[in-house]
Amino acid sequence: MKKTREIGRIAAISVKCKICNKVFAMNRREIMWYSNIGYPLPKRCPECRRKKRKEGKEHV
Repeated sequence: MKKTREIGRIAAISVKCKICNKVFAMNRREIMWYSNIGYPLPKRCPECRRKKRKEGKEHV
């Protein structure tokens, strides 16, 4: 069973996408999900992440 890491009382954070420079919000639930599985927080907005995944599937 994985231990959950407490990150304080953060309700949401704003992150600037490294591709399109759009500011997107991540809520506490999303932050905890990334934290619990050990992934770094995303640097791309949801749209840019979808585009990147789609591009990857087309090259297979």
